[in-house]
Amino acid sequence: MSVLLPFLRPLAAVPFIIDGLDAVVNSDEHAQRANGLLEYADSCGLTTPPVALVEKAATATGAVSAVAGTALSLSIAPAASAYTLAALNVPVTLINSTYFNGRQLVVSLTPALRGAALSAGLLALGVAASQRRKLKRAAANDDGAAGQCCNGKAHGSHPGHGHCRKHSNGQPGQCRKHGKHPHGHGPQGHGHGPQGHGHGPGRCCRRRRKEQD
Repeated sequence: MSVLLPFLRPLAAVPFIIDGLDAVVNSDEHAQRANGLLEYADSCGLTTPPVALVEKAATATGAVSAVAGTALSLSIAPAASAYTLAALNVPVTLINSTYFNGRQLVVSLTPALRGAALSAGLLALGVAASQRRKLKRAAANDDGAAGQCCNGKAHGSHPGHGHCRKHSNGQPGQCRKHGKHPHGHGPQGHGHGPQGHGHGPGRCCRRRRKEQD
């Protein structure tokens, strides 16, 4: 799926870009497509918006559709772009698949199913983009956490420095006598080696202090 995403996104976005630009240029024609719903609403006694407002709505919807489609085709915020197009496709599908025959609202099955399939595909692209982003973040967090000691006092983030007991089979800051560091400096247990750095009082084995007391 991840291999096909760069090709699927432009294919799904091109119809929205073309239709969106056409709605911006010819907003009156796109507004006329909603006449069936408007006539049905008027027959039910509902208040319908004026034609000028419908044309402005068509222009705004077309602009958003063109921008979101362009962003999706270029993989710019692909999840948000796909979800936006899926949401915009719902009223567009409703308008394109219905008409009023003077008595009732008739729904054309083929355009409705086509629009539903397109919305489902856009949702799938959005979910795939979201999961891919989560995987990238998890991988980045794992890379950033590599070499970090559990007590947050690690030195460096590459293997061999600051590794906690879980990853290095030892405790950071152990002295040479009781730990397994190849080097030990000073009475405070300043340890260097593949298991990490330990600094400050209390890092050396407390048992040794008690024995000295």
